[in-house]
Amino acid sequence: MPLFYIDTHARALADLGFLSEQKNTIKSFEIKPGSLVGTIARKFPKDKITDADGIVVVQGPGSFSAIRAGVLVANLLSRIFAKPLYGITVEESGSLAEVVKKISSGNLKKLKYADPIYDAEPNITMSKKI
Repeated sequence: MPLFYIDTHARALADLGFLSEQKNTIKSFEIKPGSLVGTIARKFPKDKITDADGIVVVQGPGSFSAIRAGVLVANLLSRIFAKPLYGITVEESGSLAEVVKKISSGNLKKLKYADPIYDAEPNITMSKKI
């Protein structure tokens, strides 16, 4: 039961890989804004993701841009490959074995859409220069 895992709660970092009952293979990657999809495409063969039994994403809390990117890509992969989608928090990501058990036993709800959880209100305004 491999599950593709995406965690982008930390700025400029992505933990990506596969979860299973036997073994978790998660790698950390330094990423730049907008490079998450490219990183996944380069580091994970398409057939590995299509063979996965679902997508697990850390929904947050985390920084606005980082969490938004991870959740967006997880929603996209779930829809493109018709895979179940599961959302967890940063706290839950500390025990991925427990997450896998919850999914295997049906105790983690499948999502139609993962919503991001931000650690603060987004600050998207720019100061005016006079």
